[in-house]
Amino acid sequence: MINIWDVIADFIQKFAELGAGFQSIGSSYEPEIPEELKENI
Repeated sequence: MINIWDVIADFIQKFAELGAGFQSIGSSYEPEIPEELKENI
């Protein structure tokens, strides 16, 4: 019998393995570049 905590832990582990970058692509998140960095580009 599968424990509910095992299912939750597996889901969190799979989500974490994808990495933060993958999740931010899905939400179309793009941070604003500070002016100090724009001058150096």
